[in-house]
Amino acid sequence: MIRRMKRNRVVLYATIAVLCLLLGVSFIVHTQCLRPSISYYQILRENIAKTSLMEPRTKTILLYTNFFDVKNWKLSAETVGPDYFRSLNCPVTDCVLTNNRHHLDSMTDYDALVFHIAEPWAYSLFEKVPSLRTPSQIYVAANMESPAHTKHLLEGDANFFNWTMTYRLDSDVVWNYNNVVELDADDRAFVGPSQRPQWRRGADDYRNETLEELARRKDKMAAQFVSHCETFSGRDRLVQEIQRLMPVDVYGKCGTMDYYQIVDAKLANNTTTKFILTYTNFFGSNNWDLKAETVGPDYFRSINCPVTDCIVTNRQDLLPSIAHFDALVFHAAERWSQPIPTIRSPSQLYVAAILESPAHTKHALEREAGFFNWTMTYRTDSDVLWSYARVVEDGGDQRVVAPAERVHWVQNGFRNYSSQVLLGLVGKKTKMAAQFVSHCGSISRRDRLVKQVQKFIQVDVFGSCGTMECPRGSPRCSRMLTDEYRFYFAFENSLCRDYVTEKMYNAMDNYIIPVVFGGVDYSKFVPPHSVIDVQQFGTVEELVDYLKFLADNPEEYVKYFWWKEHYRITGSQPFCELCRKLHDIGTREKSQHYRDIKAWWFDGACQARAKIEF
Repeated sequence: MIRRMKRNRVVLYATIAVLCLLLGVSFIVHTQCLRPSISYYQILRENIAKTSLMEPRTKTILLYTNFFDVKNWKLSAETVGPDYFRSLNCPVTDCVLTNNRHHLDSMTDYDALVFHIAEPWAYSLFEKVPSLRTPSQIYVAANMESPAHTKHLLEGDANFFNWTMTYRLDSDVVWNYNNVVELDADDRAFVGPSQRPQWRRGADDYRNETLEELARRKDKMAAQFVSHCETFSGRDRLVQEIQRLMPVDVYGKCGTMDYYQIVDAKLANNTTTKFILTYTNFFGSNNWDLKAETVGPDYFRSINCPVTDCIVTNRQDLLPSIAHFDALVFHAAERWSQPIPTIRSPSQLYVAAILESPAHTKHALEREAGFFNWTMTYRTDSDVLWSYARVVEDGGDQRVVAPAERVHWVQNGFRNYSSQVLLGLVGKKTKMAAQFVSHCGSISRRDRLVKQVQKFIQVDVFGSCGTMECPRGSPRCSRMLTDEYRFYFAFENSLCRDYVTEKMYNAMDNYIIPVVFGGVDYSKFVPPHSVIDVQQFGTVEELVDYLKFLADNPEEYVKYFWWKEHYRITGSQPFCELCRKLHDIGTREKSQHYRDIKAWWFDGACQARAKIEF
């Protein structure tokens, strides 16, 4: 009996050992050995030959792995394009960045794949790195951690990566934690980090009375914020040695100081910073699609706000009392799941934020009589304008031109406009009109209008309301609109005052004429002769005749792109405007309440019937 038990135990141990060995080999093969074979290059030659290397096109970058646990690498969305790069003032903006592996038809269509090499890649045992790879495709090794904290086994990646993207200055793409730029240069020239920085001289003779007074008011010696204790560098021990000689306040997990002590001191000694609390969610987003649950001056500087001394947060416990916030923002387009605050200071501003039309506003505003001080909506008469996009002057200080109640456009710029390049582009277009729509049966009856137009010309409808498919927002769809179609139908779901959504602006970013349908005075939103307003025609037949006229006369067609030499489309930044307004003494101290915000929002805001007959 004892011998049999010993024999069974030996068999069990041997089985476990073999299983562990198999799992170990599988992991090594999976993470280090499954690399694209060079033989696949032969398969791809025919595909590559179809693409002209001389033809400029959008570069698409795939974030192939996560950045730690973040799929979109802390970007504002799963997929970002030229608008995102323009918002950062990048010198080149014709790129798309995505973590969606199905954004393009094939993995080989991406220009670059980015791999986070600071951590083991989170593949299953049966998932591989890409099995196909073109000779021109760039694989990028991205790492913001030091070698001491790099956990990925790089020895298996010989000849796998083309470029490095790290904080090291000898990287192919330098990914440093911050940049130093010249403050008074027009183009904010980049200075450092750099292998050979050209710094200005002048420290010895520098004097600034304001800063000297600020320095005299400081009453503490040193501070440190740290949450990772017992590091390789021994910094904790170094700080402790310094603390023997002078006070050093350490905040975070490794210290004894509390962040709320900073906030309390700021409230007592500093009256300039404005605190904004997003009290409700914005649909499913508790941080209102911002980069983090709390953003401060660095965020406002990154989006080039004229005023940056603000903090936006969804954390009610950031300040000792909710009454300490300067403004509370409520999403008034949907029902709230939480009760309203029980205390409110007399100087506190309540802001009603709405990006939906009155036809789709589900919150019962009749209960908010005298509740809100400001409105933050797409309507041009709002206290804070929150539009879907903006038109700015191209060049100079990039002044915002529209939307606005009174707009001053360049006049008659289209009359003598011509472009041989655009004429060549238009000559290749073979299809009449396209529409992307996913919400069917809208109040505006746009579906019926499209069907009436389809009786006379071809209109390809993409999305759940049509028969055509193309992933919305993908570069392939954008190229298709520019290359194949003459007109894009940007029809709104409701005909309401100032309600212009991203449909029109997305079309304007391409070389296709938007045909718009809404209850809007479009002269307050876009340059003259840049869109075709359906409501300016009496019947569908009149509209179709004009579209055919433009299709048959390319010289007239290209005149709809004259504005691109004077203006460009950029994203809207409502919190930037809210911050500026909170710092404006005149607007902040003016006593204001919306006694009947329901009437302001709903009464006379929408049209029951369109002006065009259909």
